[in-house]
Amino acid sequence: MNFSNRSKLIFCVILFILSCAGCFLLGIYQTKKYVAKIMMNQLYESAATSLSLRVKLLKMLRSGQLDKGEDMLEKLVDVELDTLVLYKRIPSSQRSPEIIESIRMAKDYRKMFPQHQVAPNIANSVKSALELAE
Repeated sequence: MNFSNRSKLIFCVILFILSCAGCFLLGIYQTKKYVAKIMMNQLYESAATSLSLRVKLLKMLRSGQLDKGEDMLEKLVDVELDTLVLYKRIPSSQRSPEIIESIRMAKDYRKMFPQHQVAPNIANSVKSALELAE
């Protein structure tokens, strides 16, 4: 192989590597854009759900349906705790003190007002989530 063929081969290999790297970086960029869009949509959907629940609660409270409003709030606490049970997967050294404090508040509240009955299908996960505050 003479110098000119060897130079062409090296040039082609370098061009191939740079092309692969460029495609890889473009893929990362596109993936980040896609994930950001999904996360923003989830944020908007969560905000819309929260808004509609708050409006329903306000209507209940304004119309004197305090028992219904309290029951709905209790169920919302249950649903949030059912979601937070997955937080147990996070190593305790990496857990957010604010999240643990929120769970502790729910646990203290439930000790003060134990009459609420958690739905049987989520009772175990609610209990498990409350254990995070120990």
